[in-house]
Amino acid sequence: DGPTAIYTAIKLAPHLLGPIAIAAYSYMALVPVIIPLVVKFTVSEKELKINMKEQDKLYPSKVKIKDLNRTKIIFPIVLCAI
Repeated sequence: DGPTAIYTAIKLAPHLLGPIAIAAYSYMALVPVIIPLVVKFTVSEKELKINMKEQDKLYPSKVKIKDLNRTKIIFPIVLCAI
């Protein structure tokens, strides 16, 4: 993403900061245009029509996560600490 690319450019190649910043933010601006095209060419019509909420009801998970909200908070903190 843009800020990460800029930070890395500042640390590793300050002379390339301008072109890297333009490329990073241009890519981020084009993502909404690029993703539908990629989906159109890589995903079939049948796959696009799958309703995931119905799939969850038909095939419930065999493993339930206890205290999901706490896990959502703790997991990224532990990951950053590692």
